[in-house]
Amino acid sequence: MKINRITAIICGILTILSGAGTVLMELFAPQTAPYIAMQGFVSSIFSGLIVSLVVPTIGYFYERNIIFEKTDSNIRSLYINMYIISQKIGKILPQIPFTTRMEPLFFKQIYELSALNIDFFKDMNLHSFVPFFKRGKFALIYEELQEYQQTVYNIRNISTNLYGQTQEYDIQFLCMQYNQMAGVPVDPDSNVILQNFKNTINVRTAKFHEYTTGQLYELEKIAKVFYSNKGRKQSWEDIKPVLMQQVEEIMRR
Repeated sequence: MKINRITAIICGILTILSGAGTVLMELFAPQTAPYIAMQGFVSSIFSGLIVSLVVPTIGYFYERNIIFEKTDSNIRSLYINMYIISQKIGKILPQIPFTTRMEPLFFKQIYELSALNIDFFKDMNLHSFVPFFKRGKFALIYEELQEYQQTVYNIRNISTNLYGQTQEYDIQFLCMQYNQMAGVPVDPDSNVILQNFKNTINVRTAKFHEYTTGQLYELEKIAKVFYSNKGRKQSWEDIKPVLMQQVEEIMRR
């Protein structure tokens, strides 16, 4: 996209200059043989530049449409995945205080789903997008998407850390259980430490749920602007109910 954009701009400027030169020579140059020859030369350059302008312009918009289609597809998948992550964290929260082990909860699944978010972003090819106008609508949309990419990595990192803590909790719990079965006296402080560890996991999960829910709302705002721009066949209000049906089907599995 970048090469086609630069080529189109250069050819556009040269086309305007040569076109202006052709018109000026037609109006003001004396109709002598040398000037007529020069006029024909400038006119041929003008015609060649028009062709040179059309080719990179078509190439630019072709590449742009490919990126738009990839963004369209992946922003839908990203929204579904983010919504499911938020829902699963919400289901985990009430269970944490009453569970003895963390393994039956969805921490591993949330960790795996958060990694998918990164794949969706990579498939958008955001790094390849070069706006024709630096302050245009699409330039601002893709700038917001690139900033949102950090959120996706934050969610992956938090979920990875939380999953690691739940595994550590289960290891400590199983060690205590094994010692009790083996008749080894258990230090009373160990139960307090383990309970405090569970409380830490509970608090971090609650904050994680708040964060993902808030970032889901931010993603929806970006999607609304993306689909409201020229060339989008459907609005976000049309697309969202379909995505929610897909979420319900996935959650029922």
